[in-house]
Amino acid sequence: MLTANVSQSPADGPTFEGTIVELCETLGDPTTILGDAGYANGDAVANLEGLGIEVLVAVSRPDNERPYDFRPPKVPKANGKPPRQVTAPWRIAMKEKLKTEEAKAKYRLRKCTVEPVFGIIKNVLGFTRFSLRGIEKVKLEWLLVTLAYNCKRLTNLKAA
Repeated sequence: MLTANVSQSPADGPTFEGTIVELCETLGDPTTILGDAGYANGDAVANLEGLGIEVLVAVSRPDNERPYDFRPPKVPKANGKPPRQVTAPWRIAMKEKLKTEEAKAKYRLRKCTVEPVFGIIKNVLGFTRFSLRGIEKVKLEWLLVTLAYNCKRLTNLKAA
């Protein structure tokens, strides 16, 4: 892990920009940032792109692109409401950007770079919940967990 952040907000979006800025101060500016739908925050995306960082965040579930998906097409719900649509201009632009082959290739890297980290922390290191209470103590505990992950990763890389 390159940076670690804990917040009391149930959503990731409000902490997105601050975490990336902290990363930039520590390691320098990245060229591309990948984020799942929880990080979709229009202001943060605009500010980070203003710093010259390419931001790729999911803004909705992917369109039905599977050739073997035989589910019926989405229809309005019984209450008369149509299915949810992406309407914010920045979300529409991001959705179009994510449809390009270059963006798809970059975003696909999350599967092998980001997501395994959380699986390893939970299943290999056995960290599934915080033991301490209070935001400052939780931040410290998370920092120790990420440090343990980094030590494990470095040991495995050195052995290889």
